[in-house]
Amino acid sequence: TLHGLETVELSSKVSGRIEKVNVEVGDRVAPGSVLAEIDQTDYRLAVDEAQRALERELAKLGLSEVPTERFDAETLPSIVRGRLLVANAKRQYERLRELVERNASSIQEYEQAETTLRVEEASLRQVMLDVRATMASIRYAQSVLATAQRQLTETHVLAPPLAVFTNVNL
Repeated sequence: TLHGLETVELSSKVSGRIEKVNVEVGDRVAPGSVLAEIDQTDYRLAVDEAQRALERELAKLGLSEVPTERFDAETLPSIVRGRLLVANAKRQYERLRELVERNASSIQEYEQAETTLRVEEASLRQVMLDVRATMASIRYAQSVLATAQRQLTETHVLAPPLAVFTNVNL
């Protein structure tokens, strides 16, 4: 009776039902060979769910792909709109201020223009906060997707590295 000099215990990094065993006891295997496969159904669904969550966050900003580091949030329609509304409110405020100084407009109209300007500035700040929060959500969704993809690849139980399978002379 011959026995191996070493016993190697293998386990999977992910849990699940073993779907397929690719080797038999006593088979010679090359390092990195797929020894067993775990059911991938749940892991594929997790990848799909993470992908959809990322797409949902991108859609909030009108994007179809994850922005690069050079991404300029100032080009987003919500920020462009906010800046235009602030600029318009500022022009209206300045016009009415000049008219009030010449007694050509009522104080009430001037105060209304000032309030509108402050509201538009606050709205722009809120839009910018929302964009930052959505960008953080995009980064989070990316990491969740990467984790799901990694777990999917870990459904294959591989033979250990070459160092374990060295030839031994008896």
